[in-house]
Amino acid sequence: IAQTDRQFTVPGDIVKQRSIRIYNRLKSSLPENWRVESIRGHNPKAIYKLVAQHQLMAPQQFQHYWNSSNSEHFEENYSCILLDGEEIIGTFLITRRGDHELHVHVEAADLRHMSQLRLIFSTLRNHSFSQCPDGFPENLTFRADSKLHRQTKNNALRLGGEELPHQYVLCKSLSRSN
Repeated sequence: IAQTDRQFTVPGDIVKQRSIRIYNRLKSSLPENWRVESIRGHNPKAIYKLVAQHQLMAPQQFQHYWNSSNSEHFEENYSCILLDGEEIIGTFLITRRGDHELHVHVEAADLRHMSQLRLIFSTLRNHSFSQCPDGFPENLTFRADSKLHRQTKNNALRLGGEELPHQYVLCKSLSRSN
């Protein structure tokens, strides 16, 4: 087993209602030079640099999800970044699974902005979810493992999420014998 992923699921309507309420309250307290933008049109290397600080995703996996021709890729309508001026200080990366589910892969903030961590995460998450159209998604799943994805797991649990069965990634080790 190369990797074990834990995932939590939350009904989409619960998340959306809560997110709209929180984001509307939150907008007026954000620093003036902060703005949330879609990942569309931004340099993937700059965004990955932030993700890499936390070792949340391998470079190959990030590239796979960045490629919009793949069946599961970062959903540009809901994946976003938070900019402080021109500097990316946070990212929220989501993929679409099937017709009715969004999957949260990464919530990451620049380590130099740790004092504003909760505000960064709350801004990105609630902005993203408040963009969802009525009736979508039916479910949100959150990727969580014991060490690296604690933020997404904690978020799912605060929303009343339920843990799904573990998913395992297997790999075969090839060795040459003499």
